[in-house]
Amino acid sequence: MRLFDLKAGQNKMSLETKFKDMNHQMVLNNVLLKYVDIMDIKDVHKLRTDPDVGKFLMRSLDQSLEEIQIFVEDRMRIDEFFIIRTKDTNEFAGTIALWRIDLDNQYAELGYEMLPEFQGKGLMDSALKLILKHAASLHINRIEAKTHRDNLKSRKLVQRNGFTLLEDVTDDNYLDNVVYEYINANNKT
Repeated sequence: MRLFDLKAGQNKMSLETKFKDMNHQMVLNNVLLKYVDIMDIKDVHKLRTDPDVGKFLMRSLDQSLEEIQIFVEDRMRIDEFFIIRTKDTNEFAGTIALWRIDLDNQYAELGYEMLPEFQGKGLMDSALKLILKHAASLHINRIEAKTHRDNLKSRKLVQRNGFTLLEDVTDDNYLDNVVYEYINANNKT
């Protein structure tokens, strides 16, 4: 059985305890979320190498399809990583994920990205509502979202969806980020 670190100093979780129904889909308004799979590599590559998407992110945009394949395979094993598609046309629009999951502490971090042509249409707002509902079903009650302080659209998105700015918390990896927190008080176990 392979074990993986969820976060430094935390318990490890086996893959056997992290079974996912890869056919699971969630729908709200014009958004369809489905778990990422190997067939999504080209779409994820387009997203992760787009300069507009990457302008607030600290990662290289020079990524090969092979590097994206490794990334996708890792996400499939470790995270709750979803593809965002439009419900009516099934177009790839972006991704949203719960990662750095710590089930013992009912904690995860939120990550999301959307291609520029789909931004400003309410798709990410619907995707975020779905992922928060999904997190509650996993008994994840505390979620952190880290975003660049100048990414005002991202900051407004999380604020609209119940996240609170943690003014005294810094992201030690990226000092230009601000940290928000979502607490699902209705789901405490």
